[in-house]
Amino acid sequence: MLRGVAAENIAKGPIAEVPGTGTVAYLDAWVNAITVELTWCIVHFDGLLNAWFTVLRVIDETGAEDELGRDFVASYNAEVPDRIKVRNNNLLGPTGWGS
Repeated sequence: MLRGVAAENIAKGPIAEVPGTGTVAYLDAWVNAITVELTWCIVHFDGLLNAWFTVLRVIDETGAEDELGRDFVASYNAEVPDRIKVRNNNLLGPTGWGS
């Protein structure tokens, strides 16, 4: 299904006349990009501390401030309800990577 949508979007879009966009390799890359974005959206909306990120072995934030001066760990501890912290800790297990 994604290959058909990708081929249609490429053919109708502004890149339709660009050399190389009609190749199988370009279509494969487009489909892979759609799959990655779709997977990221699912993971993002499913929550950052969940089984998806455990499977992907995404490392937790270290507590360092981001470019806006926010500290993830401090914000998490201050703003996330205890019941959610308990759920996350139970899900991720003692190692932080799930069981």
